[in-house]
Amino acid sequence: MKGGATISYRQNAAFVREEFDAVNVLHVFGELDISNAKEFEAAVKSAEETLEPDRLLVIDLATCTFLDSTALQVLIRAHQRHGDRLCAVVPEASVIHRIFRITSLDTRIPIAESLSKVLG
Repeated sequence: MKGGATISYRQNAAFVREEFDAVNVLHVFGELDISNAKEFEAAVKSAEETLEPDRLLVIDLATCTFLDSTALQVLIRAHQRHGDRLCAVVPEASVIHRIFRITSLDTRIPIAESLSKVLG
C-alpha cells in the first residue's frame, strides 16, 4: 500500500480510501441512497484527486448492502470522467451485482469479483 487510509462516515455509510502502487481504492460500507449521495460523490472525487493518468480508480462495493438510482448516477458520472480507468468490485452473489445486471451497468462499467483480482 502506498499511503494510509482515509476514513469518512456519513448517514448509513462509511467510505475508506486507500492508495496502492497503481490503484486508488474507495471502499464503500453500508447503504448508498439519496440521503448520502452527495457524500458518496465527495468521496469519489476525493479518491480522484490523486489519480494519475496511469492509475486505476476502484470503487469497492463488496460491503455495500444497497444502492439507489442516485448512487448509480454517481458511478455513471465517474465512469464518464475516467472510462476504463474506473472499475467496480461487485461480487457476483451480491444484491449490488443484481442491480448492475438489471440496469446493464455491468456492460458499461468494468467489474471485478473481488479486490484481490484487481490488485492481482
